[in-house]
Amino acid sequence: MIKKYFKDRGITGCNVCLQLLKPESVLHYELSLTHAETKNDQLVCIESMKLSLLAKSCLCPGLVALVTNLIKSSSDPPSRTKNKYDFSMTTKDWDWLFNYW
Repeated sequence: MIKKYFKDRGITGCNVCLQLLKPESVLHYELSLTHAETKNDQLVCIESMKLSLLAKSCLCPGLVALVTNLIKSSSDPPSRTKNKYDFSMTTKDWDWLFNYW
């Protein structure tokens, strides 16, 4: 592991950020090192995040839609919607879509 690699070379204070797919991997990581070595590390488990977001959406309906819209709206709008006088899309008024972004 990377912590043991640095420890063998005399380098201390190495913080690790991990993105894990399965919750069991968090336990495996924590058991591989002492508590003092892992206390400042950041572990993000994708499966746990999905399940906790699903549980929160039961208490707060619409939370998943809000988070999804926040993530999607953080990028630039598609180039097709930037030109509001582009008539190749259809005859509908697409100004609201550009303002939404």
